[in-house]
Amino acid sequence: MSEADQVYELEKESRHLIETVAALRDSLDRAELARANAVTEAVQEANQEIVQLKTMAQTLREQMDALVLEQEESVQRTRAEYAGENSLLKQTVQQLRDELEQARLDRAQSEQKILGELSGQNRVLEETIASLRTELEINTLDYEDKIRELERNADSDQQELRDTVTVLRAQLERDHDKA
Repeated sequence: MSEADQVYELEKESRHLIETVAALRDSLDRAELARANAVTEAVQEANQEIVQLKTMAQTLREQMDALVLEQEESVQRTRAEYAGENSLLKQTVQQLRDELEQARLDRAQSEQKILGELSGQNRVLEETIASLRTELEINTLDYEDKIRELERNADSDQQELRDTVTVLRAQLERDHDKA
């Protein structure tokens, strides 16, 4: 092969290498552009997901706050109901005591009148009085037991509501920590 042919072959090979390098540069530029676009798209998707998660966390916080408020209001209503009921029971017990006391006074006056008139019925009246006293004590004990039971129930309900609020707060904190 002549020197001119060798130069021609070298020039041809050189042009081929230059075209190959240019093609590889174009391919590399396209790959770099595609990678940059993919990274940008992934960052945008991650940002959108973060915004969605923040929105969801805020919504859950608001729901949890509403639930806590609702339960606190429920506790207050329950306390008010039990306080009113306890007050009513105490008034009823006092009224019954007053009525029984008045009944005792009335009976005592009646007994005095009857004793003055009929001394023979004294024993029957004493038995009646003893029976009424026993009934009064039983009624008084029954009402006091009912009052104590209502107070225990109210305390139990209040403790249960406190426990529920504590559990919900702990759950809210865990959910908040996870977010």
